[in-house]
Amino acid sequence: MALQHPPRPHDPLLRALRRHPFLIGSVALHAAALWALSQWQDHAFANAELRVNQGRIQAHTQAAEQQGVRRRMDSLKAMKALAERIERSQAGSEATPDEAPRPAPAASAAADPQALLAQARELRDSIQRLEQQAQARQMAELLKLSPEEALAKVKQQAAEAAKREAAADVATAAAGGEPVMQALNRYEQQAQEALERLQAQQARQQQGTSVQHAAGAGQGAGAGAAGGAGAGAGGGAGMQAGRGGGQGSAGDGTGVGDGRRAGIAGEAPRVYDGVQRTPAVDDGRLRLGSGNALGAGGAWANRVHVDRWYLIGPFHAPNAEAMNRLYPPEQWVDLDGVYLGKGRRVLRWQYVSSAAYPLMPPDEAEQAIYYGYAELRSDRARTVWLGLGADDDAKLWLNDRLVWISGNQRKAWYTDGGVQSLKEDIRKRNLIEQRVRVTLRPGLNTVLFKLYNNPLDVFFSLVIEPMPEGG
Repeated sequence: MALQHPPRPHDPLLRALRRHPFLIGSVALHAAALWALSQWQDHAFANAELRVNQGRIQAHTQAAEQQGVRRRMDSLKAMKALAERIERSQAGSEATPDEAPRPAPAASAAADPQALLAQARELRDSIQRLEQQAQARQMAELLKLSPEEALAKVKQQAAEAAKREAAADVATAAAGGEPVMQALNRYEQQAQEALERLQAQQARQQQGTSVQHAAGAGQGAGAGAAGGAGAGAGGGAGMQAGRGGGQGSAGDGTGVGDGRRAGIAGEAPRVYDGVQRTPAVDDGRLRLGSGNALGAGGAWANRVHVDRWYLIGPFHAPNAEAMNRLYPPEQWVDLDGVYLGKGRRVLRWQYVSSAAYPLMPPDEAEQAIYYGYAELRSDRARTVWLGLGADDDAKLWLNDRLVWISGNQRKAWYTDGGVQSLKEDIRKRNLIEQRVRVTLRPGLNTVLFKLYNNPLDVFFSLVIEPMPEGG
């Protein structure tokens, strides 16, 4: 009986492995060694670059913190000055002893963080007191109360709010305390909200109409919200920070998931507040353009893609709470700055000209934060729509003022295949999750965005659409 040989494998690789096992094994070992060597070289190069730039990173990080503090204190002082002018125009130049502004601590004490916070807190409180006085006058008129009775009611409400804040401060202190910059952001935001209410009261008094301060309105106040540690300074209560988390997955309650592989493991699926869809587009009226100028010299278009940016990132962001953490570019845009990024890499601003749509960071990473800075030029003051979209979550500042925080909807690009599958929306520059109405000042306008990516895709979309005259 003849011996039967096993059938020869049809796979060429298997045949080669049977014929030359030692040769193939040697090639595989050498390939693995070369890969390990390349990884070691990359790691060694990164460490060497970090050592060389360690001093610059420390200096630029400290400079950003100092500039951030200075800007917030200047912002609070400017807001107080504006609030005092509004109060004088409403109540006359004479102030009663109860209404007289209280002096802030001397600026020379600002070197001490606690003294600095005390000064910022007093500036905020003085703006809130002015707003309370205006509110009391309005209450007295509407409810037919004496000015003293109305002011007492307003102060009682303010005292209850102060108690709640004091209780929150105690809880924060028990948890290890609040960073100085976070506290300054909070005071600045509260002062901005009080100032906007005061401005609205003034407008109602002068015009007899109800005024809604949209995000971006009133930028001539000279007071910016350069920080943004949560709710928007310009959009009021209508803004909510996105929770991050990226694409949906099976069992997240949305019915739609992205089956592509991501490097993120062990995170709970994101739960969305609702479904967001890109807006409908009338192809017959759509005129696309690109650039950073509006008016003479700009593109003749009704949807302009902002395509010239300075970008920096990735910074390490373990979760969506990083949207409320202050990284150096958020404190001060120093285009010469050098910072420590994700994976201990050295980060510098990179200029991107004629960027493709949508804008994608050149160094994509998961669980990361990116920043982008652009300068827009307008031939005159004009009100426009900003069409905004992001994967995953984002904030946008216009002229140092927070005007947008992305929401927590299941966005149209959180689908199988991701944003690149939405070819028609990309062609029409229609990756828009929200439109924000803003006023551009004549000349230079600055834009800063902050972008958080959890898994998979990462992009930012900013298009400018004109506001009809009289609209």
